[in-house]
Amino acid sequence: TMSSTMVGLGARLLSASQATTSAIVRSAIVAEAAAAEGPCRIGSAGARLLSGTRARANARLHLENKGKEARRKAVENASYLTALVVGMVGVTYASVPLYRMFCQATGYGGTTQRALTLEDKLKIEEEEPAEVAAAVAERELTVHFNADITSNMHWKFTPTQKKVRTTPGESTLAFYTVKNLSDKVS
Repeated sequence: TMSSTMVGLGARLLSASQATTSAIVRSAIVAEAAAAEGPCRIGSAGARLLSGTRARANARLHLENKGKEARRKAVENASYLTALVVGMVGVTYASVPLYRMFCQATGYGGTTQRALTLEDKLKIEEEEPAEVAAAVAERELTVHFNADITSNMHWKFTPTQKKVRTTPGESTLAFYTVKNLSDKVS
């Protein structure tokens, strides 16, 4: 008796499910017909007739259209994401040379401006006019001497002269006086 009750309950649930599906298909057909042909009346008998193959065909067509639209959107999204990934990879590869050029141009990031080698300086000096070389040789330089020592060092360390005047290329001597003020010989 219990199994017959279960079978009867299952049959009632199945028929209720079919009735719900049939009602949904009928309402979809009525809505489609109203949209396509304007106002119309379809009775329950007409809905039952339409609910057969035409309803299934319309439902299948509706699902196919939804599937095509979903695929189109998926392809569009995939295209955007692919373009984004390619763009980001391109920016990644271009960032190192662009940053290096920026740092060389501005001196930012610890990079220095291009310094001349000794050979380059000598070549430029050979190409300089004689009056520029004469003006440089006549320029007078003043060198100031500082004789600071650490406080732990017990010495007296002073320059004999506070400053010396010289010209570029001229050899000049500077003298200091040093005296050990501690008892130890360092």
